[in-house]
Amino acid sequence: MDYPAQTAPDGGAGVVVGIVDYGCDFAHQNFRNANGSTRLLGIWDQYGVKKTGSPFGYGRFYTTREINAALKKADPYKALGYGPPKEETEGTHGTHVMDIAAGNGRGTKMAGNAPNADILFVEIAANDIENSVEATTRQSFGDSVQMLEAVKFIFDQAGDRPCVVNVSLGTNGGPHDGTTLVDQGLDALVRAKPNRAVVIAASNSYADGIHAAGTVAAGGTLDLGWRTEIGKFGRELEVWLPGASQVAVELLGPDGTSLGTAEPGTNLPLADGDELAVFVSNRVKEPNNGDNTISIYVAGGVPGGDWTVRLHHRKGTCGLLSCVD
Repeated sequence: MDYPAQTAPDGGAGVVVGIVDYGCDFAHQNFRNANGSTRLLGIWDQYGVKKTGSPFGYGRFYTTREINAALKKADPYKALGYGPPKEETEGTHGTHVMDIAAGNGRGTKMAGNAPNADILFVEIAANDIENSVEATTRQSFGDSVQMLEAVKFIFDQAGDRPCVVNVSLGTNGGPHDGTTLVDQGLDALVRAKPNRAVVIAASNSYADGIHAAGTVAAGGTLDLGWRTEIGKFGRELEVWLPGASQVAVELLGPDGTSLGTAEPGTNLPLADGDELAVFVSNRVKEPNNGDNTISIYVAGGVPGGDWTVRLHHRKGTCGLLSCVD
């Protein structure tokens, strides 16, 4: 590998690599030293039962000493009370990411980018974000206090050592302008000391075709096509437009039937029996950046198909960007 001039790569020795994710296989050989001890400075499981000294008063922090003691047992996961790793959809994503960043290859013969770095893992809970059809249109990781606390905890533990935190989580939604509360908080944490960095995932969505741009002409309409598939999890679409411009949003189902219109500043809830199946939010003046945003959430189990999001001009010249996840 060719390294930049005036660098002396040493595998990340002396650096703390923080991982904020789901699922840490602490017993894997790639995260252990030659003598079998752990390379982890600790694991903060935000879902864990709190005890005296829990970071920010919740979750459970497993120390290096506790992890090393568990590794000497026949079942280290049971001994520690964390793990074992599950299927990828249920919690091994963090192990995968951690190995790319800092695995030493002792178990796989393929080292990561910083095989000599110390590692600190936070099992993110994110249960401070309400998970319901209506709330999903108003909240995201960009509002998660627990996300910021995870990153702050890693930086605090690293102290004056160089530290980089990887966050391979989130969606494609949001304003994409650095104004969410988490964005602002991360900026402040990085600036607080030198030799800090936070890496945010760009997603695996390069060729997914999930972004569109357009303009709603004065007095006119613009149709956005939205193809969804039926699935266990809900689907979400966002439209962002300047605060000086407003549109009404009409949602047409896959069969072409209009399901209703949400004017600026209103919501459109659509129920299937007693269950809220679709929720449309037409929010005016997002508090962090002054933009207007439309969010549409279709609950899991609702049949998929080709939906139409019809935007009706109400005010201003409406340039827009839609983000689908």
